[in-house]
Amino acid sequence: MYEMRNYYKRSGSMLAVLDTLNYCDGHCENLVAHGEYPYLIDTETLFHNFDVNELEVQIGSLKEERTILFTGLIEKSDHIEKCDGS
Repeated sequence: MYEMRNYYKRSGSMLAVLDTLNYCDGHCENLVAHGEYPYLIDTETLFHNFDVNELEVQIGSLKEERTILFTGLIEKSDHIEKCDGS
């Protein structure tokens, strides 16, 4: 029980840091759980850069895109089937 609680606390901390660093390639195949420790195994999109000029043009979609969901670590309903094998 404590192991699961610790895993989710660590996952939340990792999510906050990765969001701050603009990570954008998180999905079920890039995150591995080992006991109470989540391990990120694919980090090539850390410090993902945004084109400021492009963002100014797309400011409406920016509000939608730049949420914590942008990290990809929180699955959207349209991606869940791929990860659970269904």
